[in-house]
Amino acid sequence: MDEEASDAQNELADFELKRLDLKDRLELYPLEDLIQGPSLAPPYLFSGFLRRNSLTMISAEPFVGKTMLLLHLALCLDMGQPVLGLWPVLKTERCLILGQDAVTWDYQMQIQKLYRGMGGIRETSPELKSFTRLNKGLNMMNPAFETELKEITQTWNISVVMMDTLRSFHGLDENSNNEMNAVMDKLKRWRDQLGLTILFTHHDAKQVFGIRQSRIYRPRGASIVSGSVDQHISLFTLRDQRSVALIMPKGRGVDGLEDVSFTIEQGLTLEEQPFVKLVTGASYFEPILEFLKEPRNRKDLVGWMKGREPGLHDAQAYYRVSNALMPLKRMGRIENRSRGVWQTKGIGNGAVSDQPQRTA
Repeated sequence: MDEEASDAQNELADFELKRLDLKDRLELYPLEDLIQGPSLAPPYLFSGFLRRNSLTMISAEPFVGKTMLLLHLALCLDMGQPVLGLWPVLKTERCLILGQDAVTWDYQMQIQKLYRGMGGIRETSPELKSFTRLNKGLNMMNPAFETELKEITQTWNISVVMMDTLRSFHGLDENSNNEMNAVMDKLKRWRDQLGLTILFTHHDAKQVFGIRQSRIYRPRGASIVSGSVDQHISLFTLRDQRSVALIMPKGRGVDGLEDVSFTIEQGLTLEEQPFVKLVTGASYFEPILEFLKEPRNRKDLVGWMKGREPGLHDAQAYYRVSNALMPLKRMGRIENRSRGVWQTKGIGNGAVSDQPQRTA
């Protein structure tokens, strides 16, 4: 009996070793390990907004502002500034911007105007580290594209790649799930094997009158595109025809992102150089906090905003107020005292208790 018991124990031990070997070889993760273990999610690229090592699509109809937002994101990463004044950059990054949707001089003008609008001064601001590669007839399905991409990103330690637009980098049928699956598989492989964060722009489909369509599947062509991305930023023009709404119908690992809107405002610097600013409620944080030291309702705030900026109509003032209230509430700097009534959360006479997170 002792010998039989010993043989049985040896067989059981061999079986356990075989199971452990199979688990390691096939990378099987017990559910208990996933529940108890540390998070596998990549860290944020922009705090609370987009994650690293992810695949993000920015979609919109033509001339809404998707290219401008993409370039704004690149400059934010390079200059260390928060996106739209709302989502801080956790670490400055060198980006590679690949553009084949507009002429080269238009890309240059947009970058220059955005740079000035973000406070950049060529003579005194830190040197930008990112690179562009514009209108070179690149085809991402060509093996040479991947070879060059790997060489560029590894040589200059680039972790963020931006493509404007996805359609301009391949010649496949946009409406075919089979053909677009090949495109998306390449992007996912570069994300996973090269450790890249990839953002691309994409056009929304023309809308059919009377038919409502989910924002997730608003982008043009095969549904595999929307299904493959980790994060989808959707832009559309609001009723005032000046404000652009930014929503995230799909955001893996993004917690409770509020919808925001911004306006694209243009002007001249003191040196009479053109600039562009993407303006959101973040521009009004401090003035609104001062105004909210006493309880105010939303109607009071809209009236205050119109008085602060003559020329705004009701819808524009309402959007600007709303885009400031929601982030301030998320930061814990204001509270909803009763229906529609807001006030600062503070110490003593409405004093502000903390400061919003800022990036130098």
